[in-house]
This record gives sequence, C-alpha cells and structure tokens, in this order.
Amino acid sequence: MISYWKRTTESGATGQVVGPATDTWAYVTDPTDAELDALVADGVLERDLLQDAIDPNEVPRVQHERGVTYFFLRAPSGQAEGTQTVPLLIALAPTFLLTVSRAPFTWLERFRGEETYSTAWRSQLVWRIFLALAGRYQTTVTDIARRVRSNVGVSQSIHNEDIFRLVAYEGVLNDMLAALVPTSAILAGVATGKHMKIYEEDKDLMEDVVLSVGQVIEAAKAQLKTTVNYREAYSVIATNNLNRIIKFLTLVTVVLTVPMVVSGLYGMNVRLPLGDHPYAFGFIVTGTIAVVIGLLRVLSAKRLL
Repeated sequence: MISYWKRTTESGATGQVVGPATDTWAYVTDPTDAELDALVADGVLERDLLQDAIDPNEVPRVQHERGVTYFFLRAPSGQAEGTQTVPLLIALAPTFLLTVSRAPFTWLERFRGEETYSTAWRSQLVWRIFLALAGRYQTTVTDIARRVRSNVGVSQSIHNEDIFRLVAYEGVLNDMLAALVPTSAILAGVATGKHMKIYEEDKDLMEDVVLSVGQVIEAAKAQLKTTVNYREAYSVIATNNLNRIIKFLTLVTVVLTVPMVVSGLYGMNVRLPLGDHPYAFGFIVTGTIAVVIGLLRVLSAKRLL
C-alpha cells in the first residue's frame, strides 16, 4: 500500500495527497510488484533497492544512488520473547521522502498526527524518524528487562519454560544489537556529512539521535549480560537439584541393599545360622534394622543425607 502525506509548518496538520508531489512523504507498506514499478516509473528510485527493503534478511546499511540516499534499517516488531527486528527503508530524495516496510509501524504512523514537523524539511524528518526508532528500541529493552525480573521472581522452583524464556530473550537482545551496532556506524558516517547534508538547525537533533542510539546499545548489552547471568544461574541450580536427587536415590539404594542381601541369604534352601532357632526371624529383622540405622547415622554424620 502506498500513501502520500504532506505537512507544512503553516498549516500544522498532516494531510494525505492523491499522488507523488514535491515535499511529500511517500509511506509504503508491504508493496506489491505493481506498486514498486509505479514508484520507480519516474526513474528517480532504484527498483532493486526498493525490493531489498522488504527482504527479511536485509542488514542495516546506507547507499547513495542517483542523488537518493537509502538508509536500510531494522526496527523491532512484536512483543516479549516474540520480538524480532524487521527491515525499514528510509529513502531521502531531492524532492521527497520515502519509507518502505513490510508491515506498518505504530511509532512511525504517529508522525502523521502527533509530531510537529514539515515534510519539506526532509533531513530533519529523517533525524526524527531515527530518534523515534531509538525510542522504540529503548522501550523494547525496558520491557524485556521488566519481564526478565518478573520471570526470575515468580517462584523458587525452576522449570524448563523459565530457561527457554530466558534463551528467547537472549535471542531478541542479540538480534537488536545486530541491528543497532551497524546503525550506530551509519549515524557516525551521516554525522560527518558523508551521506546527507547537515543543516545547522538539525545538529542538536542529530546529536540527540547519536546519543540515544549509543545509550540503547549500552542498555541492550547490559540487559543481555544480566539475562545470560540469570540463565546460567538457572542452569547451575537445575543441575545441582538433579545431582541432589541422584545422590539421594543412590543413598536410598545403598541403605535398601542391606535388607535385600539379608533376605536373599536367608531365602536360600541351605543351612544357615539361627536356622532352627524359634526366634530367628525376630533376631534377623532386629539385626537388619540395627545395621540400617547405623548406616543412616554414619551417612548423616558425614552429611551425605
């Protein structure tokens, strides 16, 4: 789907226009082949690059072709352990701005009604989108941190689902870092004026973007380390609990071996001590119980029980 939006500081409102025009924002989501062909009909945009924007495996990068700067980014989508990063393209052309994604982003759609900007100030709008993207990443990291703390504090018992959930959070954080680190490198290059012109009035906004992305990267790294520590602690505790169960069962087997051996010996059809004594059964049972109790006391003294 393709929609064109235009906003000026004079009107203060974002309005949808019929087709492409100067100083518009082309908002494209899940485009069809016919829509991609329509976008490149005037020869300004590259068809292959627009196709890359909907490739789920596209990595963050920047490319400049025919006077148009293409920023290939990745934005978080989904919630909790189901969060993943998906591609987002921002194309800065001489007369318009284009964004392409496989699915709509709520945080990006808010620009059409809640943000104060002008589509004629395309470079500033690019920085605003970068800043909103960093905010979305920060929200996701904060949400994961809250869920990890909640996962750890639910109960003292450990289940496989708890470990699987932490592993899933690790995967989400690694995915985000794989997108954020190259994005930070892109911003470093853009800040030097290498890929787009830096206007004086945009410098403060640019610095906020660079700072925000750097903070999100550090927050994601810290949360990843915390999540890994929790997961490793869970694994150690689970292994320790398993060892304790195995040790307990082993000791129970050792203790039960004594009466089993005695009953096995006196179950043989041969002459045995006390075989003809009238109280043989009582002596044997008493002796066996005494040996078992003594064995339990020895194990307890050695703190094996």
